[in-house]
Amino acid sequence: MGSVRNASLQGIILRAISPICEGDVVPRTSATVIATLAGIMILALAAFMCRRALAHARKVDPKSIDVPYALFSVLAVFLNPWIWEHYHVFLILPAFIVLAAFFAPFRRSLRAWLDEEAPGKALVRDGLSLAIVLVGLGAVIRIFSTSVYAKMALEAIWRTHPTPWYHHQLHLMEVLNWLPWAIMVILCLFAAWRLSPDRLGTPTSDGKIP
Repeated sequence: MGSVRNASLQGIILRAISPICEGDVVPRTSATVIATLAGIMILALAAFMCRRALAHARKVDPKSIDVPYALFSVLAVFLNPWIWEHYHVFLILPAFIVLAAFFAPFRRSLRAWLDEEAPGKALVRDGLSLAIVLVGLGAVIRIFSTSVYAKMALEAIWRTHPTPWYHHQLHLMEVLNWLPWAIMVILCLFAAWRLSPDRLGTPTSDGKIP
């Protein structure tokens, strides 16, 4: 659980309490308690952020479930005690859902602006939101190119050659290991907060799309 390759919330908290640079990291009760409380708080926040989309999915359009599904799909893995590199496949679908959710409002705003039916304020707002998502997803893709063996090699080198440079690189690699999951959680929460069901392009009860 204390491995530098473990990208889960519990792994992050455990290594924060027992830094990996100081020796082997073993499970600790305090880390488990903190991770459990933090996980409950994150789930409560996610449920609160998704409440309107879930209600809309039950009463109006089932497609409104997409963003909540993406969020809880990521959290289901991130709050797991272990996350290894092959778990990255679980981020593919949420990434496409978030991208599609932000692209749809931007496309509508762009079309409305080109047709002179809406001011440029909405286009700028939706464009900035889409840009944030693109930057976040781009960072995730770039970080995924990090070598698995580099993380393990740096830990071994630090044990035998404890220089400041190796110390810095070890912790940098540790952060890059879990950062994609944190970015995806934030992007999904951002989507749940920024995009109300009507702005997702879902039809209302009278069959019209806002």
